[in-house]
Amino acid sequence: MSSDDRQREHESSGTLFPSGHGADVVSVVRELAGSPKRVSVLVGRRRVAVLLSTQALELGLAPGVAWTDEMAARAGRLERVNAAKAMAMRRLAARARSRAEMLAWLETKGVDARIATEAVERLAEVGLIRDEDVAEDEVRRAEAKGLSGRAIQARLAARGVDGRGGEAERAGDRERALDVARGIVEVELSRLAAGTVDVNVLARRMLGSLSRRGYEEEAAREAVERALGERGLRVEPRDE
Repeated sequence: MSSDDRQREHESSGTLFPSGHGADVVSVVRELAGSPKRVSVLVGRRRVAVLLSTQALELGLAPGVAWTDEMAARAGRLERVNAAKAMAMRRLAARARSRAEMLAWLETKGVDARIATEAVERLAEVGLIRDEDVAEDEVRRAEAKGLSGRAIQARLAARGVDGRGGEAERAGDRERALDVARGIVEVELSRLAAGTVDVNVLARRMLGSLSRRGYEEEAAREAVERALGERGLRVEPRDE
Protein backbone atom coordinates (compact mmCIF):
# COMPACT_ATOMS: atom_id res chain seq x y z
CA MET A 1 0.00 0.00 0.00
CA SER A 2 1.48 3.37 -0.99
CA SER A 3 2.08 6.18 1.52
CA ASP A 4 -0.51 8.29 -0.31
CA ASP A 5 -3.13 5.64 0.31
CA ARG A 6 -2.19 5.32 3.96
CA GLN A 7 -2.63 9.05 4.38
CA ARG A 8 -6.22 9.04 3.17
CA GLU A 9 -8.36 9.80 6.19
CA HIS A 10 -11.76 9.79 4.61
CA GLU A 11 -13.58 7.35 2.42
CA SER A 12 -16.91 7.67 0.66
CA SER A 13 -19.94 6.16 2.26
CA GLY A 14 -20.76 4.05 -0.84
CA THR A 15 -19.59 0.44 -0.90
CA LEU A 16 -19.36 -2.03 -3.72
CA PHE A 17 -20.72 -4.78 -1.47
CA PRO A 18 -22.87 -4.93 1.67
CA SER A 19 -21.09 -5.03 5.01
CA GLY A 20 -19.92 -8.27 6.54
CA HIS A 21 -18.46 -9.34 9.88
CA GLY A 22 -15.61 -11.43 11.26
CA ALA A 23 -12.01 -10.85 12.33
CA ASP A 24 -10.55 -13.10 9.59
CA VAL A 25 -12.90 -12.21 6.79
CA VAL A 26 -13.36 -9.14 4.64
CA SER A 27 -15.71 -6.73 6.37
CA VAL A 28 -15.86 -3.82 3.91
CA VAL A 29 -14.90 -3.12 0.30
CA ARG A 30 -15.42 0.60 -0.18
CA GLU A 31 -14.56 3.17 -2.83
CA LEU A 32 -11.90 5.68 -1.86
CA ALA A 33 -13.08 9.27 -1.74
CA GLY A 34 -11.89 11.06 -4.87
CA SER A 35 -10.72 7.80 -6.45
CA PRO A 36 -13.81 5.96 -7.71
CA LYS A 37 -11.69 3.39 -9.53
CA ARG A 38 -9.96 2.28 -6.33
CA VAL A 39 -11.32 0.56 -3.27
CA SER A 40 -10.21 0.06 0.29
CA VAL A 41 -10.42 -3.47 1.64
CA LEU A 42 -10.97 -3.86 5.39
CA VAL A 43 -10.80 -6.87 7.69
CA GLY A 44 -12.61 -5.79 10.80
CA ARG A 45 -11.54 -2.18 11.14
CA ARG A 46 -8.08 -2.80 9.70
CA ARG A 47 -7.33 -1.75 6.16
CA VAL A 48 -5.51 -4.60 4.49
CA ALA A 49 -5.32 -3.46 0.87
CA VAL A 50 -6.06 -0.68 -1.58
CA LEU A 51 -6.76 -1.99 -5.07
CA LEU A 52 -8.36 -1.02 -8.32
CA SER A 53 -12.03 -1.90 -8.21
CA THR A 54 -11.56 -4.26 -11.15
CA GLN A 55 -8.78 -6.04 -9.27
CA ALA A 56 -10.97 -6.47 -6.21
CA LEU A 57 -13.68 -7.99 -8.37
CA GLU A 58 -11.20 -10.32 -10.06
CA LEU A 59 -10.00 -11.52 -6.67
CA GLY A 60 -13.58 -12.04 -5.60
CA LEU A 61 -13.20 -9.72 -2.62
CA ALA A 62 -16.48 -9.06 -0.86
CA PRO A 63 -17.67 -8.88 2.74
CA GLY A 64 -17.64 -12.33 4.23
CA VAL A 65 -14.86 -13.66 1.99
CA ALA A 66 -12.03 -15.26 3.96
CA TRP A 67 -8.88 -13.16 4.15
CA THR A 68 -6.30 -15.94 3.82
CA ASP A 69 -2.53 -15.76 3.49
CA GLU A 70 -2.90 -16.59 -0.20
CA MET A 71 -5.42 -13.79 -0.72
CA ALA A 72 -3.19 -11.37 1.17
CA ALA A 73 -0.21 -12.34 -1.00
CA ARG A 74 -2.18 -11.87 -4.23
CA ALA A 75 -3.52 -8.51 -3.11
CA GLY A 76 -0.08 -7.42 -1.93
CA ARG A 77 1.42 -8.24 -5.31
CA LEU A 78 -1.24 -6.21 -7.07
CA GLU A 79 -0.59 -3.28 -4.74
CA ARG A 80 3.12 -3.39 -5.54
CA VAL A 81 2.39 -3.52 -9.26
CA ASN A 82 0.03 -0.55 -8.92
CA ALA A 83 2.67 1.41 -7.03
CA ALA A 84 5.27 0.65 -9.70
CA LYS A 85 2.84 1.73 -12.41
CA ALA A 86 2.23 5.02 -10.60
CA MET A 87 5.99 5.64 -10.37
CA ALA A 88 6.41 4.85 -14.05
CA MET A 89 3.56 7.12 -15.11
CA ARG A 90 5.06 10.06 -13.23
CA ARG A 91 8.32 9.49 -15.08
CA LEU A 92 6.53 9.16 -18.42
CA ALA A 93 5.04 12.61 -17.87
CA ALA A 94 8.48 14.07 -18.64
CA ARG A 95 9.08 12.17 -21.90
CA ALA A 96 8.49 8.84 -23.59
CA ARG A 97 10.53 5.88 -22.34
CA SER A 98 11.13 2.45 -23.80
CA ARG A 99 10.30 -0.76 -21.97
CA ALA A 100 13.98 -1.36 -21.29
CA GLU A 101 14.55 2.16 -19.97
CA MET A 102 11.56 1.98 -17.65
CA LEU A 103 12.48 -1.46 -16.33
CA ALA A 104 16.01 -0.32 -15.59
CA TRP A 105 14.80 2.83 -13.86
CA LEU A 106 12.26 1.02 -11.69
CA GLU A 107 14.90 -1.44 -10.58
CA THR A 108 17.20 1.44 -9.56
CA LYS A 109 14.32 2.56 -7.33
CA GLY A 110 14.30 -0.79 -5.57
CA VAL A 111 11.32 -2.30 -7.39
CA ASP A 112 11.53 -6.07 -7.70
CA ALA A 113 12.32 -7.11 -11.28
CA ARG A 114 9.18 -9.25 -11.61
CA ILE A 115 6.95 -6.50 -10.27
CA ALA A 116 8.62 -3.95 -12.56
CA THR A 117 8.15 -6.21 -15.57
CA GLU A 118 4.46 -6.69 -14.84
CA ALA A 119 3.92 -2.97 -14.31
CA VAL A 120 5.68 -2.06 -17.55
CA GLU A 121 3.78 -4.67 -19.53
CA ARG A 122 0.47 -3.36 -18.18
CA LEU A 123 1.38 0.16 -19.28
CA ALA A 124 2.47 -1.14 -22.68
CA GLU A 125 -0.83 -2.95 -23.11
CA VAL A 126 -2.75 0.32 -22.83
CA GLY A 127 -0.32 2.19 -25.08
CA LEU A 128 1.40 4.32 -22.45
CA ILE A 129 4.77 2.76 -23.27
CA ARG A 130 5.49 2.24 -26.97
CA ASP A 131 8.95 1.26 -28.13
CA GLU A 132 7.93 2.18 -31.68
CA ASP A 133 7.31 5.80 -30.69
CA VAL A 134 10.61 5.98 -28.84
CA ALA A 135 12.47 4.62 -31.88
CA GLU A 136 10.78 7.04 -34.29
CA ASP A 137 11.54 10.01 -32.05
CA GLU A 138 15.17 8.97 -31.58
CA VAL A 139 15.70 8.48 -35.33
CA ARG A 140 14.08 11.83 -36.10
CA ARG A 141 16.30 13.72 -33.66
CA ALA A 142 19.43 11.86 -34.73
CA GLU A 143 18.80 12.56 -38.40
CA ALA A 144 18.26 16.24 -37.62
CA LYS A 145 21.80 16.22 -36.20
CA GLY A 146 23.14 14.59 -39.34
CA LEU A 147 24.23 11.40 -37.61
CA SER A 148 25.28 8.35 -39.57
CA GLY A 149 23.22 5.17 -39.71
CA ARG A 150 25.76 3.48 -37.44
CA ALA A 151 25.44 6.26 -34.87
CA ILE A 152 21.64 6.10 -35.07
CA GLN A 153 21.70 2.35 -34.44
CA ALA A 154 23.96 2.90 -31.43
CA ARG A 155 21.54 5.46 -29.98
CA LEU A 156 18.62 3.10 -30.46
CA ALA A 157 20.51 0.24 -28.83
CA ALA A 158 21.34 2.47 -25.87
CA ARG A 159 17.60 3.01 -25.36
CA GLY A 160 16.83 -0.66 -25.74
CA VAL A 161 14.76 -0.42 -28.91
CA ASP A 162 15.06 -1.79 -32.44
CA GLY A 163 15.41 0.57 -35.34
CA ARG A 164 15.59 0.23 -39.08
CA GLY A 165 17.83 -2.41 -40.62
CA GLY A 166 21.56 -1.81 -40.45
CA GLU A 167 22.04 -2.34 -44.20
CA ALA A 168 19.37 0.24 -45.01
CA GLU A 169 21.01 2.71 -42.66
CA ARG A 170 24.45 2.23 -44.22
CA ALA A 171 22.99 2.56 -47.71
CA GLY A 172 21.74 6.04 -46.82
CA ASP A 173 24.97 7.14 -45.18
CA ARG A 174 26.58 8.54 -48.34
CA GLU A 175 23.61 10.80 -49.04
CA ARG A 176 23.42 11.96 -45.42
CA ALA A 177 27.17 12.55 -45.28
CA LEU A 178 26.98 14.69 -48.42
CA ASP A 179 24.13 16.76 -46.95
CA VAL A 180 26.17 17.35 -43.80
CA ALA A 181 29.29 18.23 -45.80
CA ARG A 182 27.37 20.71 -47.93
CA GLY A 183 26.04 22.38 -44.80
CA ILE A 184 29.51 22.70 -43.31
CA VAL A 185 30.91 24.19 -46.51
CA GLU A 186 28.11 26.75 -46.67
CA VAL A 187 28.66 27.84 -43.07
CA GLU A 188 32.43 27.98 -43.35
CA LEU A 189 32.47 29.89 -46.62
CA SER A 190 30.00 32.44 -45.29
CA ARG A 191 32.48 33.21 -42.51
CA LEU A 192 35.52 33.61 -44.74
CA ALA A 193 36.39 36.38 -47.14
CA ALA A 194 36.87 35.42 -50.78
CA GLY A 195 40.38 34.21 -51.54
CA THR A 196 41.20 33.36 -47.91
CA VAL A 197 39.96 29.77 -47.93
CA ASP A 198 42.56 27.14 -47.07
CA VAL A 199 40.83 24.20 -48.69
CA ASN A 200 42.98 21.61 -46.97
CA VAL A 201 42.20 23.03 -43.52
CA LEU A 202 38.53 23.20 -44.39
CA ALA A 203 38.58 19.61 -45.61
CA ARG A 204 40.15 18.42 -42.35
CA ARG A 205 37.48 20.20 -40.35
CA MET A 206 34.79 18.61 -42.44
CA LEU A 207 36.29 15.15 -42.07
CA GLY A 208 36.51 15.61 -38.30
CA SER A 209 32.89 16.73 -38.09
CA LEU A 210 31.69 13.78 -40.15
CA SER A 211 33.76 11.37 -38.10
CA ARG A 212 32.22 12.66 -34.87
CA ARG A 213 28.81 12.02 -36.39
CA GLY A 214 29.75 8.38 -36.92
CA TYR A 215 30.50 8.27 -40.65
CA GLU A 216 33.07 5.83 -41.93
CA GLU A 217 36.21 7.29 -43.49
CA GLU A 218 35.43 6.36 -47.10
CA ALA A 219 31.94 7.86 -47.04
CA ALA A 220 33.22 10.97 -45.27
CA ARG A 221 36.05 11.59 -47.76
CA GLU A 222 33.75 11.12 -50.72
CA ALA A 223 31.25 13.59 -49.23
CA VAL A 224 33.94 16.18 -48.52
CA GLU A 225 35.37 15.99 -52.04
CA ARG A 226 31.93 16.27 -53.66
CA ALA A 227 30.77 19.15 -51.44
CA LEU A 228 33.96 21.10 -52.06
CA GLY A 229 33.89 20.30 -55.78
CA GLU A 230 30.38 21.74 -56.05
CA ARG A 231 31.86 25.04 -54.88
CA GLY A 232 34.78 24.84 -57.30
CA LEU A 233 37.22 23.86 -54.54
CA ARG A 234 39.64 20.99 -54.55
CA VAL A 235 41.89 19.52 -51.90
CA GLU A 236 45.50 19.87 -52.97
CA PRO A 237 47.86 17.00 -52.14
CA ARG A 238 50.62 18.01 -49.76
CA ASP A 239 54.21 17.44 -50.73
CA GLU A 240 55.91 14.89 -48.52
